[in-house]
Amino acid sequence: MKRRQRGFSLVELAMSLVAMGAITAVATQVVPALRRSSTDAASVRQLDDAEAALLAFSAAHGRLPCPDTNADGFEDTGSCGAVGGVPYATLGFSAPVVNAVGLPFKYGVYLNPGTTLRTNANLSRSMERYRPSTGGDPGSIGDVGLVDQAIASSNRRLDFCQALRAGMSAGVNTQYLYIENHGLVSTRKNVPYVLVDPGTGNMDLLDDQFDGYNAGATNAAPRFETPTRSRGLLYDDRVIVGYFDQMWERLGCSANMATAGRALPNVETTAALLKQSLKDYKDQLELASDLAYANNFSAGADIAGATADLAAAASDVSNNTSKVITTAGAAAAALTAAVSSVVLSTAALALAIANQVFTVQMYDGAKQDVRDMGTLVDTKFNPMYADIKANVQKAGERVYSNK
Repeated sequence: MKRRQRGFSLVELAMSLVAMGAITAVATQVVPALRRSSTDAASVRQLDDAEAALLAFSAAHGRLPCPDTNADGFEDTGSCGAVGGVPYATLGFSAPVVNAVGLPFKYGVYLNPGTTLRTNANLSRSMERYRPSTGGDPGSIGDVGLVDQAIASSNRRLDFCQALRAGMSAGVNTQYLYIENHGLVSTRKNVPYVLVDPGTGNMDLLDDQFDGYNAGATNAAPRFETPTRSRGLLYDDRVIVGYFDQMWERLGCSANMATAGRALPNVETTAALLKQSLKDYKDQLELASDLAYANNFSAGADIAGATADLAAAASDVSNNTSKVITTAGAAAAALTAAVSSVVLSTAALALAIANQVFTVQMYDGAKQDVRDMGTLVDTKFNPMYADIKANVQKAGERVYSNK
């Protein structure tokens, strides 16, 4: 008996086609989404690496690099602008910093020069802004020039922290790097740096592959989109920004400046102890001078006594000489003793005079030492201590303010 073969029924065939269509529809949505997710992840990693390199550079050099304006990979310090490419070679990368589809990032830096060294927030310059251990005020920019970028400043971390603090307190200024939520002027905010990934292309069909404000950012108008702008049909850029307070904490500025604030009073304390030691030493010299003065009177009394003894001995010689003459030598022994007394009295007088000379010299030397010490304390140390004290107070104020 033949077995009857049967195929798909129309209903089964229709259901299969529907299922295949559904799978195809899902695949056309999922596969591009997975591809975009992989691309986005690679771009995010590159962007994060670039930001980490910027922070490492700022910690090592006390500044942020200038943008690359000629695509050679190096920062252009000679004509440092606010907007350009990422200086990948300066940051230690061996190849251009690009996203997953090969488009380069854009980089912006805050370059507010301020009006004094302490208010200078040109973050691409290593400058003397904070000097906790030296006297005087840095004054205006014309008084102290820029520090050679090739020479590492011993306080470059504190100097950069001072620049960040100046940027925080400067107020919003659209001349310098800032971000703005598209169409909302009230959201403007100055930031230390900006890194922009252009996404996959020119979504808004304007200018270049960057979208929104990111496309039109220039040195004259350094405006960028905020990181919170949603990506969509007309905008697919990704923005990373550094905030002044965040950089302040990342670089440990609070701890560094607090340490400086605690160390400076120790300098003043040491100077105060030295000042007291010098005063005590001066007092000891004055006591030595007074003692030498008293010894001078004592030496004078010794001279007077020795002179009297010599006169008495001379009188005895005269008397005994007369006796020798009248007694025919019977008083010769007494004369000899009288002569010996004269010799001894003369020696005592000479010793008293020498002692007088010595005590006078001691007194004069002690008085000169007192005068020299007084001159040293009054003309050298006291002004230096006053400068240290005022400078410690000023430096302590700078730890917690921008004045």
